[in-house]
Amino acid sequence: MYLYDLGKREDSDFDSDYLMVHEMGDRTLHLGIIKKDRQEKNLCQCNSFMTTYKKDKNSDSFYRDLEHCYEISRIVREDKMTKRAETIYLSSMAECRERTGIEKMLQAGGIGADEKLVTEIVKVNLKFGIYHTMDMLNDRTALLAKCMDKREKALVSDFLTLWEERGNGI
Repeated sequence: MYLYDLGKREDSDFDSDYLMVHEMGDRTLHLGIIKKDRQEKNLCQCNSFMTTYKKDKNSDSFYRDLEHCYEISRIVREDKMTKRAETIYLSSMAECRERTGIEKMLQAGGIGADEKLVTEIVKVNLKFGIYHTMDMLNDRTALLAKCMDKREKALVSDFLTLWEERGNGI
């Protein structure tokens, strides 16, 4: 998923500030995004969308010559009332980097990192929209206090059970 800064293009009738592009198999989804002129910082909204097919030779015409391209590695949704965050999109490259970081963190802490444990930590990180440190993972009370419903509690409980089985918990 990529974000292109459209800027002021004289050669286009595309009325957006940014273009988000997501490739899915033989299709590409284009989302036009405009900046909101409100007091909230960095607030944007989608004002248009379109799908093109890769077999069409002009499918990249909207972003082909744009200079500013940003890879979107993570999208986090935050509830405005509770300020709770949850990751709703994580690119495969970002997930790979996160898994590597978790493995290095566990190794530095003298803990053997197997695939199941790393996967459970990734799930907890995604659910709460943050990267948990060793201290945070060892704080059973704080992890359970974050849970707002049965599903979150089950996720954290599954992780804590595995964590304690491995003898890593306090």
